[in-house]
Amino acid sequence: MINNLHPRVDEIATRLAEQGPTSLEKLASMADVLPVVLRRQLEAHPYLVPTPAGEWVNGLLLADGVAFTHELSAAEIESGMLAADDDLALWAQFAKAGLPLAGGGEVKATTMLDQPAFVGTGLPAGSGMIGQLLTGPDGWLTGFSAGDLLSVRLRDGSLEISRARLPKITRRAERVRDACVMASVQALNLYLEETADITVAPLHEILLQLLLTEPTNFASPLPPLARMLRAAGMETFGGCVGVPGAPWNLARIRGLDRAEVVAGTMALGLLLAWIDDDPQHAPSLLRDYLSTTPAVVGYVAAEVERRTAEGTRFGPQLAELRSIARTGLERAAVAMLAARAAEGAGDSEAAERLVHEALAAQPDLPAALADAGEYAACRGDMRAADDYLRHSGHHPSEALRGPIKRLLVDPKSATGRNQPCPCGSGRKYKACCAAKAVHPLADRAEAVYALLATYAQRARAGETLSELLGRSGGNEQSAMLCVDLLLTDCGLTERFLRDRGGWLREDERRLVESWRHIPIGSFEVRDVRPGVGVTVRALPDGEPVFLKDRLLSTSVRRLELFCGRILHDDTRPRMLTIPARVPREQRRELSELLAGRPSAHQVAEFFAPRPEPHLRNGDGHEYFDTDVVWEVPDERRAWSRLNDRLVRIDDDILELHAERGGKTTSLGRVTREGGRWRLWANSRERLAEFEEIVRVIAPGTREVTRRADRMGGEPHPRARALVMESFFVSAEGSEQDMWRAHRESWPDTPNDLGMTPREASQVGGAVQAELEMMLDDMDWNNDRNLEHGRPLLMDVAWIRRELGMERAR
Repeated sequence: MINNLHPRVDEIATRLAEQGPTSLEKLASMADVLPVVLRRQLEAHPYLVPTPAGEWVNGLLLADGVAFTHELSAAEIESGMLAADDDLALWAQFAKAGLPLAGGGEVKATTMLDQPAFVGTGLPAGSGMIGQLLTGPDGWLTGFSAGDLLSVRLRDGSLEISRARLPKITRRAERVRDACVMASVQALNLYLEETADITVAPLHEILLQLLLTEPTNFASPLPPLARMLRAAGMETFGGCVGVPGAPWNLARIRGLDRAEVVAGTMALGLLLAWIDDDPQHAPSLLRDYLSTTPAVVGYVAAEVERRTAEGTRFGPQLAELRSIARTGLERAAVAMLAARAAEGAGDSEAAERLVHEALAAQPDLPAALADAGEYAACRGDMRAADDYLRHSGHHPSEALRGPIKRLLVDPKSATGRNQPCPCGSGRKYKACCAAKAVHPLADRAEAVYALLATYAQRARAGETLSELLGRSGGNEQSAMLCVDLLLTDCGLTERFLRDRGGWLREDERRLVESWRHIPIGSFEVRDVRPGVGVTVRALPDGEPVFLKDRLLSTSVRRLELFCGRILHDDTRPRMLTIPARVPREQRRELSELLAGRPSAHQVAEFFAPRPEPHLRNGDGHEYFDTDVVWEVPDERRAWSRLNDRLVRIDDDILELHAERGGKTTSLGRVTREGGRWRLWANSRERLAEFEEIVRVIAPGTREVTRRADRMGGEPHPRARALVMESFFVSAEGSEQDMWRAHRESWPDTPNDLGMTPREASQVGGAVQAELEMMLDDMDWNNDRNLEHGRPLLMDVAWIRRELGMERAR
């Protein structure tokens, strides 16, 4: 059953597949729910479709026999997944509930944020929207080769995959293409009219409506939808089709109203799909769309910078627009687009000149003010930079303004303002060299780093940053780490030095060059001096470093872990950006990750919300809450026999026990419920074994119900693996006794080190260092228990004495 749907909806879907279209009222009567309630449930089911007549039909029935073609890539074969952004979008819709695969197994739909290039959308890799994929059983694509054209056909509710020849574009195929084009244009209008929340049209909805109204269009296989739609100038992604320039990444249109989104989309689309022979093309682009509001100018300018960095060229279009620009905003808009194109191409000198040209035509253009402030700060003119940034209203500019404002006061000098200038000019210091005085590099370091961070957040790297933020879960604590990953792992520091390094003072440039060799690392807080600073060390075995940082000292605790970079300001180590906190239980995982030289995306993924823990029992079986209910003939006599075989817990409860590792493990339980027995175990495997044992004692049983509910999450590489077991505690013992025995046995019990802690304490080197960290993990947990008024679980001081690892005082 699909999650969160009425339990009768799957039954309705099955019946609709057998009997065809049925009215909502009849279906509501069948499910015994109100029609208005059932409608919402039917709309959420991936198979079910309303007809123009108001009836409901199963999409599997509509699409039976239909085949879509898809060109297979090498990356799809390697990944074992099929891209379903366009050609296979309808099958992806159905596969949300799972589709049988002819020959065995099941095809399922999954999604991926910022799809990689192999999906073949024609859009830049990582274009910001959620992409669609089809997954199947192991080896389901075996036998196919890169470049093969696949026919993916639905027959009798199952998908059949075979090789195919490229179909010709027939009138029927053109009709499907034209319906998609019309729907993409209509989607933009519906968005403007506030009757839709996205600017693109879902392909599965278009195809299902065509199957309802014009099914003969699918009588023969269509050419790949992606090919046809791109040839018509459309864009496809994430199972949708949109007009050229559609905002696939919704984050980029945040802050724009709907009219501005549509104007920006049309302006960008006309830039991309330029028509030289149309005399109204350029005037319409400039006057009807681009120059409607300053916000539209900023949006399109950012897109021009990003797409230029990815290889698109706008030179001829911008030259034509410049020749017809008349008003101040029109001239400023064209100059701003040209500036961003230059910036995207790595020519900051030309970009700076064009930005000032835009400001000369429109002095309050926000996008130009933000860029002018950034350029002025790079050149060291902090007063001009602050003035530009203050008026820009640009969010990243606020982060840059903070350290800039601290440099607006005159630097400290041994010479008084009214004293003779030390240069010997005979003039007062304030009228001579005071204006040229520069703050020490240590005071400028924060602003220099802020310039790097601001550069990394520009549109040209915006897609990569968006992808990193998405992979990290978008949580605030890892946001600045993602920016730092752009600087360290994605080459943005080198690009900054190449584009703007010549604008910096020599000592600033050398400082930036020294930072680029410092990698992302993990650190542990060893000591905290509130209001002064903290002592940290790099893991696994770095030397202690004192960070004089009052703010940091008030926000961290001893033994806390964080991930980031400790930089240098020419005088002392500094934490110039907010680090990402790391739970201690993830310490080893992070250390192993960083030791393997991970990509920026792998580091970002580490900070994403954790999947639910994956549970197993002591036998290594996946933990399921399983039970089966039996009708038992001659129940009383059978219970008496069973009572002799199992352990009695209560009058109506018996358990199967086993002694394992000094503990009594419950392998299964039988509960007597009238004339029925309920057998329970914590895995499907144990339940099956338990059933065999009980059935020998009570033959002739009849199964009434069976249930198996997973406890915890699905297996996942990043899910914590926890062992959950069902122990029987005797009346003589207690939970406290069990914990005491565990604490006292810990020094001599083998663990993840591959030996006992006592043995590890004698080995030295990395093994002993890891043992020290394990003891620190216990100390950390003890501290948290004390904070919450809970008892200590481990006596770490006793363990240290027992192992001869007491800390020097």
